[in-house]
Amino acid sequence: GGDDDEEGDDDGDWDERRMFIGTGLPHQNGRGTMVGGDIGVGVASGVGEEMDPPRPPHPCLFRFLAGLFLPEGYPSSVAPEYASYQLFDTIQQITFFVNTVIAAQAVMKFHGVGDASRTPVQATALEFERDLFAMTISFSVLVPTMYKSRPARYRMASEVLNAVGLFLEIIAAIATHMAALVYSGPVVCRVGSAMGGATRAKILQHFARAGNNGDIKLKEGNQDKGGKIIGLGLGIGLLYWMGTDESSSALWRSAIVFAALTVVHLIGNAFAVRQLKFPDEDANETESSETEDGNKENTDEETGLSGCSPCIFLRSMFLPPKYPRSLAESYTRYRAWSLLEVGTRYPKRVVVSLAFWAHIYGVGDRDRTPRQAVMLNIFMTSVDTVISLIFGLPSIKHAFDYSEAAWLYRSGLAAIVSQTIRLAAALAPQGWFYPLIILSLGTQAFANVTGSVVRANIDRDWPQTADVQLVDISVANANQDLSVAIVTALACVGYLKWLVRSADDDGPDSGIDQKAGFESHHVLPVLLIVFGALQLVSGVSILGCYRNMPHSSPSHFSSQHSHSNSNVAKEIKITESKTATSKKNVIEEEVELIALRK
Repeated sequence: GGDDDEEGDDDGDWDERRMFIGTGLPHQNGRGTMVGGDIGVGVASGVGEEMDPPRPPHPCLFRFLAGLFLPEGYPSSVAPEYASYQLFDTIQQITFFVNTVIAAQAVMKFHGVGDASRTPVQATALEFERDLFAMTISFSVLVPTMYKSRPARYRMASEVLNAVGLFLEIIAAIATHMAALVYSGPVVCRVGSAMGGATRAKILQHFARAGNNGDIKLKEGNQDKGGKIIGLGLGIGLLYWMGTDESSSALWRSAIVFAALTVVHLIGNAFAVRQLKFPDEDANETESSETEDGNKENTDEETGLSGCSPCIFLRSMFLPPKYPRSLAESYTRYRAWSLLEVGTRYPKRVVVSLAFWAHIYGVGDRDRTPRQAVMLNIFMTSVDTVISLIFGLPSIKHAFDYSEAAWLYRSGLAAIVSQTIRLAAALAPQGWFYPLIILSLGTQAFANVTGSVVRANIDRDWPQTADVQLVDISVANANQDLSVAIVTALACVGYLKWLVRSADDDGPDSGIDQKAGFESHHVLPVLLIVFGALQLVSGVSILGCYRNMPHSSPSHFSSQHSHSNSNVAKEIKITESKTATSKKNVIEEEVELIALRK
């Protein structure tokens, strides 16, 4: 927990962790004396006679839930404050998911669901324009040095921005004449997500005391999925409670409920970040500053950019410190193949989005409503959540061994198959939609669960020196991905705008179906051919990434993990010593009490 902890904090943290998993609940002995769960000493039938430690009322259920939501080796494999942080983080996530459901109705409304004057091409163009603008602005906060000291403040700021962004989405559906609001919501949310992703990388590295990044990532995903199930259920109830009409008054009711839930969301997040106990942050700030200066000098020597501050700044945003010597030798090749796959995402998404807005959500169909589209989204999210939890079960995880390097390629292929089935579900006859979409969501859930574990381990294994932290890898990769995504998204927006202008120029008397313009002029067959070609490119890029993965546990970096593990072992030994001393003191007190009574 850090050298600055007050005396006795270790005992409190230990009790807190035991309370979280249900093995440290206090109980009463035969004479009504409160005895700690680990101590288990009583005097009901003799001096110093030990009592059986309390057991959870349903041990099988407890073991199941502990295996599903807690990292292996808990609590010794994580930081002391892991349990309390994740508890409050899950609480605030539940309210956030409820707010997401409420805001989704507004998003469907201003994209044109149920509006006979709008077309799927216009809806897709608006979706991509909002994303493009948001991605460009998010560059401003993806600076690695921001998150190396005091990450808790940025973690809190990210949740505030997420809440503000979703609230702006609701207001945008009410004040439809204010175009700026339509674009401001995703910008604020994207900035908040960028900050949250960077701080979560820092928090993950702090929690992973045994180098168990993949397992912690998996269990955090399971915790979020459990919270999402509760949040979705509450969101459905609130949607019906707020009314079935699509008027502005219903949206205002949504805004009021959203604001109330946001208070709970932010309070929960405040309690969560207060649990974090990073090592002395002032020392970290000094160390970070010294490291930055050292990196600057090193960069000057390696690149000849002496005195060119903008160049050095850009290098720090897109490359980890002291690249390439500080990373595994295959990092450059791995990232090149990865960026090739990133470049295919937005063009493929054009085809899927057009199909979904036209045939599933009902843009331009006056018989459909935004509420119906939201309920369909809730159904798909629920299926994905439940299947993800199933694949996150410890028995399945151990049976498949998600930490194997081969899962990088397998998860990538599963994602490609899922995208193809998802497109088929949108274009197939209506009776085929639900079977196909469930199959697609199940495949995608499997890809996400397995991929998250192996990618977390890959990011852990890139650094070869102590100069590179996980947040450096995370932010540099995110900036590289953003650069490629912005270029491809810009091209996609240009193409969609051309489709919109072509439909407008042809006019309503041209015989072209204005509600599904992308299916006219033989556009859809061309898009399907391009989609298939891009899927092949994705498969090749995933194979390239697999062939350039870093070797696990680099020899000269593993000493740092060993040092971290030795510190954990010391903390456990100290805690056990304090627990044994506490047991001895209680026994002595009980003996003295019996002597006095005699």
